[in-house]
Amino acid sequence: MGALSYLNAHGLNAEHLIGDQIAVWPEIFITAEIESWIIQHKQELIAELRQEQRTPPAKERSQQNPDDLLREIAAILQASPDQLHALLSADDIQDIADGENSRVYMLDYFRLMRADGKLPVYIAPPAMDARDDKQEQTP
Repeated sequence: MGALSYLNAHGLNAEHLIGDQIAVWPEIFITAEIESWIIQHKQELIAELRQEQRTPPAKERSQQNPDDLLREIAAILQASPDQLHALLSADDIQDIADGENSRVYMLDYFRLMRADGKLPVYIAPPAMDARDDKQEQTP
């Protein structure tokens, strides 16, 4: 069983970040035993993730919905999908739709935008309570 298969069998996903960094999620499924296993098999994970990036499965190269991908990435990065969309050209959106720009590639791109200060952390406005709405309407 490969390293990625082991993680997947435990309900975990992984991605290669920059350098020798990896991300494994969802965090709630990472036990002390699995964390130790990840540390011991980190180089194997990186090698498999790099190989996966070089030769993505045919299904990844097929059509994908750019809005769905941007919503998923926005949730990971604590950003607004609209903020992400604003950083992309029409060609970038088409490349996502055509499967040319992978999820990992786009995550790296937006992380670089965040590091450059072009992508702030999104803080959703507080939800307005119905009582607050009524109080504002009374003169």
